[in-house]
Amino acid sequence: MFYILNIPENSLMQHYCMLMAFITNLLILAYYSTINNTNNRYLFAFEHRKDGKLSKNDQILNLLLPSFLSYKIKEGIRYISNQKETVTIIFCNIENFDYISTLYQPKEFINLFDDLFNKFDLLCQKMGVTKIETVGGTYLACVGLTESEKLIADEIKNVPFMNRCVELALSIID
Repeated sequence: MFYILNIPENSLMQHYCMLMAFITNLLILAYYSTINNTNNRYLFAFEHRKDGKLSKNDQILNLLLPSFLSYKIKEGIRYISNQKETVTIIFCNIENFDYISTLYQPKEFINLFDDLFNKFDLLCQKMGVTKIETVGGTYLACVGLTESEKLIADEIKNVPFMNRCVELALSIID
């Protein structure tokens, strides 16, 4: 609905209408400015959360996969396949894992096995073995992957693959 008013020039009413129009424009400008600032805050918060999630995703990816694989995945490489003639694989299965899980509260259980698998990770680094993954109570590691062999010390490279896995297994048992 529109109204057309005939207001005489230089009248008090005309000045009043101009003042009201000016105030209305200021209010509209202030309103849109507030919305813009709010949107900027939401955008900043979203970007900050997104960066945090990416960082958390990177951490999880690095926990689940060897570093050379997580790097390839982050780069967008979808199919990862390398031919290697000789590798040695070690599976470490925690006996009675399901039963052990019933003996502890969830947080205690997670802390226990997180500590244990972190010790396995350190042993792998020391022995020149690459952790592949942990699933439940099974720890999987490998020796002889081309990308992993590039990352280990030269004195370890000369140790045969099988010897490294046996050394790891004996260290885990101790």
